[in-house]
Amino acid sequence: MLSGRAARQYVRFIPLDSVECDAMTILGEFCLWAAALIGIWCAAIGFSGRWQGRPELEATVVRSPHALFGCLAVAALALWQGL
Repeated sequence: MLSGRAARQYVRFIPLDSVECDAMTILGEFCLWAAALIGIWCAAIGFSGRWQGRPELEATVVRSPHALFGCLAVAALALWQGL
């Protein structure tokens, strides 16, 4: 285990300006988070049964699989581009 001066010489910090960040990776991560949140929302509304008789929540339950597919497709494309 390193301690003191040896540890300070061993650890080298990389400035954030020199790190390149791929936009597709960020887009893919965002789409995965969006898909997770949409899925949780849809499951909560769908399993509660309170959406019946409320047209705006019925549209949410019916359209959410399309949104999930879109988010996961974009995330898969971002992963493919990242490889």
